[in-house]
Amino acid sequence: MAYTNKKLQVVFGDGTLGLGGDDFHYIFSYERGGLESLLIQGKEWLYRTPTPTYWRATTDNDRGSSFSVKSA
Repeated sequence: MAYTNKKLQVVFGDGTLGLGGDDFHYIFSYERGGLESLLIQGKEWLYRTPTPTYWRATTDNDRGSSFSVKSA
């Protein structure tokens, strides 16, 4: 990465923290607890806070009780 002598802009909001520079802007949400917006070179890469998704393979017990059908 090339050395640049540019200043980092920090914006403290009521519910967010913003970090910005010449070709990027990040917004962190205090309420949602993570990165909410990621804008790099004019392109939005992230428009909401990511949430984890958990999944596991069904077992014989799940098939017998129709758990996979109920939880679909």
